Amino acid sequence: MKIYLNGKFSLVKMTGVQRVAVELIKAIRVESEKTQDFSIEVLYPPSFIAHSRFRAAWSLLWEQLILPWHCRDGLLLSLCNTGPIFLRKQVLVLHDAAVFDMPGNYSWKYVLVQKLMMRLHALCKKTIYTVSSFSQQRLSSALGIPANEIGKLVLGCEHVHNARADFTILDKLKLRSGEYMLAVGSLQPGKNFDLLVKLAERQVSFPIVVVGGVDPSVFGGIDNQRKSALRYAGYVSDEELEALFSSARCYIQPSFYEGFGLPVLEAMARGIPVLCSNAASLPEVGGDAVLYFSPDNVDELDKLVSTVVDDAEAMAHLSEAGKLRAQGFSWTRSAEIFIDQILSLKR
Repeated sequence: MKIYLNGKFSLVKMTGVQRVAVELIKAIRVESEKTQDFSIEVLYPPSFIAHSRFRAAWSLLWEQLILPWHCRDGLLLSLCNTGPIFLRKQVLVLHDAAVFDMPGNYSWKYVLVQKLMMRLHALCKKTIYTVSSFSQQRLSSALGIPANEIGKLVLGCEHVHNARADFTILDKLKLRSGEYMLAVGSLQPGKNFDLLVKLAERQVSFPIVVVGGVDPSVFGGIDNQRKSALRYAGYVSDEELEALFSSARCYIQPSFYEGFGLPVLEAMARGIPVLCSNAASLPEVGGDAVLYFSPDNVDELDKLVSTVVDDAEAMAHLSEAGKLRAQGFSWTRSAEIFIDQILSLKR
């Protein structure tokens, strides 16, 4: 059996969705070499697309018109929310239903296109997977597909042990190891970083480091004395991210909406205590290994920070519980289950 992978994700900066694709592809390659039941090839867009001012349009045309021709003799895996609409021999991974549930996270054009494409995929009876029970239910509601007809991937976290930490990022951000709190995510309303601004107005002993596509001007509504409690790292390398994770006092995930919440798992795998919103898919990831707060209640979060970060015993308990919980998530196991189910489609 010939399996192709949609490499369109390589055109954009690394986020959780792209991380899933990269790590799952690595694990699927290992599985293909181990079982030899199938061959695998990643199909990437032409290099000129990455440098074109019309990248979005070119990449869409490549995916819808060119990609199907190249994988006509096999099965295509599209791991990052989009794929050729009219290619039937395809397995599609939709990470969430955020364009339906949280349209304010995106531009109106993106919402319009994504809603149309997802509905067409559903009408064309694609084999669809997602990454959590929460997303199964939300996609089922949005697309009119029975939830039990949407497969669920088990994600992994082994990749956190592969990057060598670049601790120079601590000097750049004027941080001391163990004396800051960390949050990771893109600048979207669903990520709820406004809650971190409110927290920073109360918690000044530990600065809050925000990693991702963050515009500091969004956090400009607090006075200069409090602004020093927020440090904006922007996009960082894997090595810098490893340093920031490994040296953090705790990790905070304040989101209103997550299809999975990979940074929570990444923090637990590293033994970083996690304070997490109780919304959407996040309790599926954290289980009983994290401490929860309501995403619209800064008092709850403030109380958790105040009581936990100064309690060495509580910190140690969360660290061990997180590492134990993370052991149940594996890219290797995910690839084994995923490929077995895919191969069963051809039996």
